[in-house]
Amino acid sequence: MTLTDSLRDALEALGIKYTCGYTMKGGKAVNEDNVTCVWPDNDPQHTVTFEEEDGYGCEPCLHVYDGITVTQAIAISLAR
Repeated sequence: MTLTDSLRDALEALGIKYTCGYTMKGGKAVNEDNVTCVWPDNDPQHTVTFEEEDGYGCEPCLHVYDGITVTQAIAISLAR
């Protein structure tokens, strides 16, 4: 199971909406296998995008690819 699979399973268990991949102009999605956009309250301003990457001499990891608020940074730091 990949980190992306684990993230999506956890989101489903918590009832949090997410979409797979980046949505390009025209509505086409790309990178659906390793990109997850989380919609905690269905507000695009609160959406956070995670991309799983493997490489750079490290184990696979999730990266945040959106600007986040101070509150989101603290919540991510405290989450276990």
